[in-house]
Amino acid sequence: MCYQKHKKITKHSRRKLTNMISAILAMLLFIGCTACSAQKTYEPGRNALASGSYDKAMAIRQNGELWAWGGLMYFPDIEGARGGTPSLPVKVMEGVTSVSAGATFVAAIKENNELWYYGVSLNEGVRQYLDEKVMDNVVQVSAGSHYVMAVTSSGELWAWGDNTYGQLGDGATEYRESPVKIMDNIASVSAGGTYCMAVTKSGELYGWGQNMYGNLGDGTSVDRTVPVKILEDVSMVSAYWNHTMAVKKNGELWGWGYGSSGGLGDGALSDQYKPIKIMDNVAIVSVGYMHTMAITKDGSLWGWGNNASGEVMDDEAHQMRAPVKVMNNVSSVLAGHGFTIAIKKNGELWSWGRNDSGQRGDGKSEFLRTDKSASLVMEKMMLP
Repeated sequence: MCYQKHKKITKHSRRKLTNMISAILAMLLFIGCTACSAQKTYEPGRNALASGSYDKAMAIRQNGELWAWGGLMYFPDIEGARGGTPSLPVKVMEGVTSVSAGATFVAAIKENNELWYYGVSLNEGVRQYLDEKVMDNVVQVSAGSHYVMAVTSSGELWAWGDNTYGQLGDGATEYRESPVKIMDNIASVSAGGTYCMAVTKSGELYGWGQNMYGNLGDGTSVDRTVPVKILEDVSMVSAYWNHTMAVKKNGELWGWGYGSSGGLGDGALSDQYKPIKIMDNVAIVSVGYMHTMAITKDGSLWGWGNNASGEVMDDEAHQMRAPVKVMNNVSSVLAGHGFTIAIKKNGELWSWGRNDSGQRGDGKSEFLRTDKSASLVMEKMMLP
């Protein structure tokens, strides 16, 4: 009798124990996946790669470390890179979630959504070295040559800095020392050298600033000091110097502006003052000085435009008028001034193209016009 009673208790206990273990394992699995995701991804619209001017590059690792290489002479507070052009990456700060670089400065968002400014501020030609917090609650930042655009968590767009061509979008052309509010309901922004493009949460694309080559896409070459609507149903936009690319929600890639280098990818070498369709099935695009790089939805990387320094990484041509496939399994890309940086889905960072200031980050510092191969620079990079 005692044996039978003890046997019933054991079966009941075993069922309870099994249920408890199953619940614990499920909870651990959920926590583990969440932690893994938090380590390896960043929020949409944030930048894991940055290039300012023509000679420097920056990238964020999965642990939030910001690394930089190339022309860093304007950043006096960067240990190991003060006044130099390191050809290998150096760690410059921690706790960074997004970064963008101008000609003489870096704008970085910290983990608490604080926006910090490092480098030189140019107000009426007067150089001032700054290392200061600018704003709170910032979720995206984009730097032009000498100005900054920032999007807050509420969708407000703020701007400050050089405003010679109306690139701040505040209806004036005066330099702004502190942020001024430009628009509401903004999802993302891309600051070109002296013009700016922004996408609203509803997918409307607006542009303003210098418009010499039709880079605003409004059908004219007239500079605009306030935002002008250009397209609808846009998911992202990229601006750099004088041409612009936008990805629509259906994956169509559209381009406009300076086309003499083939950077539009439309097969021609002429400027376009209104958007023209380039290709389909695009997820991400990045505009460089005179070339463009795009990632399709299957992770293929495509490039076109000027290839004099190997920035498109094609051995055959000096100039690519239409998209050519470059590599597979790419997660994010940055087209710079004559060079390109890409992060693959396994977290590896690769670079190719111009290297006279060490902007490829591969330990060399040569122009390398004939070297059109890619170099593995870093691993464990932040993924989109």
